[in-house]
Amino acid sequence: PALGFTAVAAGIKSVLNHADGLADFSVKLNESAEALQRVDHAAQIAGAGGVDQIGNAIIRLEKNLGMVENSKAAAALEHFGLTGEKLMGLPIDQKILALSGAFQQAREDGTGVADLMDLVGKSGADLIPMLGLSREELEALFRDAPVMAEAEIVALAKMNDQVDTLWAKLKNFGAGAVAGSAGIGQFLGDLLSTGSLEEAQIRMVDRDTEATRGGYARKEQQEATA
Repeated sequence: PALGFTAVAAGIKSVLNHADGLADFSVKLNESAEALQRVDHAAQIAGAGGVDQIGNAIIRLEKNLGMVENSKAAAALEHFGLTGEKLMGLPIDQKILALSGAFQQAREDGTGVADLMDLVGKSGADLIPMLGLSREELEALFRDAPVMAEAEIVALAKMNDQVDTLWAKLKNFGAGAVAGSAGIGQFLGDLLSTGSLEEAQIRMVDRDTEATRGGYARKEQQEATA
């Protein structure tokens, strides 16, 4: 059971971390969490990492395009048949679609990879598996992506921050059900099921109290038997 709860805890924390990452990149890129989830799904299926790699590549792209003296980036965009103004005005999923078509055409002309590196540096390598897909394939991946509502992403990200803040305290909170990995798994499960940090803490205390009482009861039984 302890191993089962450990696996559950790791899975729940992974979900919370992922939501937190989506929320962070939503702010950094000024993109909707929904669009980021669609791109993240496509990137993972295509073997291009996930939202972390794609988000960092887009940040680098915007930085390079914002540098007036960066003639290489401007020339690369020209080879792609795009303009910085047009590209930056698109939501992230549409950016990927625009870059994909342009990248494949430039690749046929022998400049695709080099131009991509001029635009986003080494981060371009992360984009290649996804940009190599056809527009139809990308649109299908975007369409079929499992997407949570913006409010749900924000709530999970906030919950993740709360868990991180509380994590050190939990380790020293007490023994028994709280200190074990099973207790951590149950705590995270309660946190997600109730959506309340306070309620999860109350249940955690109740379990620890019950475990302590059970320990005393067993000790008394052993003494009586002896």
